[in-house]
Amino acid sequence: MSSAILALRGVTCMFGGLKAVSELDLDLPPGILAGLIGPNGAGKTTVFNLITGVYTPTEGEIVFEGKPIQGRPTSAIARGGVARTFQSPRLFAELTCLDNVRIACHTHAGARLLDSVLVTQRSEDEEADILQRSDALLETFALSQYRDSLARSLPYGQQRRLEIARALAAEPRLLLLDEPAAGLNPQETETLMELIRQAREFYELTVLLIEHDMKVVMGICQRITVLDYGVKIAEGDVSGGGTVILLELEATHVHYGAIHALKGVSITVEEGQIVTLVGANGAGKSTTLRAISGLLKPSAGAIRYRGSSIAGRPAHEIVKLGISHVPEGRIVFANLSVADNLDLGAYLRRDRAGIAEDLKRIFRLFPRLEERRRQPSGTLSGGEQQMLAIGRALMARPKLLLMDEPSLGLAPLLVREIFAVIREIRGQGTTIVLVEQNARMALAVADQGYVLETGQVCLADRADALLANPSVQAAYLGGAA
Repeated sequence: MSSAILALRGVTCMFGGLKAVSELDLDLPPGILAGLIGPNGAGKTTVFNLITGVYTPTEGEIVFEGKPIQGRPTSAIARGGVARTFQSPRLFAELTCLDNVRIACHTHAGARLLDSVLVTQRSEDEEADILQRSDALLETFALSQYRDSLARSLPYGQQRRLEIARALAAEPRLLLLDEPAAGLNPQETETLMELIRQAREFYELTVLLIEHDMKVVMGICQRITVLDYGVKIAEGDVSGGGTVILLELEATHVHYGAIHALKGVSITVEEGQIVTLVGANGAGKSTTLRAISGLLKPSAGAIRYRGSSIAGRPAHEIVKLGISHVPEGRIVFANLSVADNLDLGAYLRRDRAGIAEDLKRIFRLFPRLEERRRQPSGTLSGGEQQMLAIGRALMARPKLLLMDEPSLGLAPLLVREIFAVIREIRGQGTTIVLVEQNARMALAVADQGYVLETGQVCLADRADALLANPSVQAAYLGGAA
């Protein structure tokens, strides 16, 4: 059985004697951001119309999440988890931006007509939830200032963003974007590319994109399918020619008032790595993590995540992008239960099935948390609180996990257990930046290391090379290994 979220098998679409799409096979694995390209008239938009039920295939099968959808009404396909945009924005021009988004939220409304007529509690609760979700989407797409403006009054670039926000309001699992960058200027295009990346990650979407701007296609797509006269003539993964840089700090400075805590720190973290920061107390290690996660605003320099600047952005927005921070000192909500602490880690998520799945994963990593799930977290031991802090961060399903002194104050047996978990988290695909007092264990588990002294990087190398470096051994490892 195919693991694809969307599969087209031998799909053909005829308009009289014209074959617009010919025997098309297409597979989209869950979570991919794929591109569909080709010249005008190649059949790209026809493919979207076939997937969304506007057209019925003459031949072939279209399967979404294991079920055939060809021939189903467009409304049923939309409710089933497929949303789209159009080549030219098709907004409700005489409605406000807020109402454009609210309409799509009603795709999954549970209240019935009678509830609305009688204004039942169910109807009021649902409308309050829809309003909250709509406002959140407008904020995500930087449209809050246009909330009560008519859609027709928006500049073209904002209309494009509003259409994507409206599509996301329908809570799709597959998002089809038809030339979203058409008509945008270069700055608007860059902003749109970043919004598409963020939306895919935050809403855990599969995205299929039609676009003529090859900078957009090559900049965000992981796989490309090429059509010509309705025939697939090429398909392949996009290769960047090397490793993927997930996080980059460039000449980053941070001040605490008059204190110059970071002095031009430059760090590169590749996707899938564990990178550790080594140094004495006061060297700037924790400050570096706090600057990345938005708890501190750099005074100069750059911090880029997936190629886009995050320096100075609010912490909650950085969490949305896929970065979680396990702070030093096992900071948990002491009066709340273990389960409530973990639930708070998933506060920004809306995928209930995914949250339940991740909770099971946390309990597999830390069985003691499951045993104590109803216990106030303030009554846990130090080691258990550290497990809870890590678990809470993982509940946000981060792509990048920042860990600050995870073994601080723990018994040696628990330290080994925490480091075994760190290896397992990396094995599950999460990139880690680790600050750790136990430099030997940190370098043993890491791929790359940076040594900080008084707010500056004084040495950077592979972790195994740093372990063997006599200067590092003398300063941080208690002599030769």
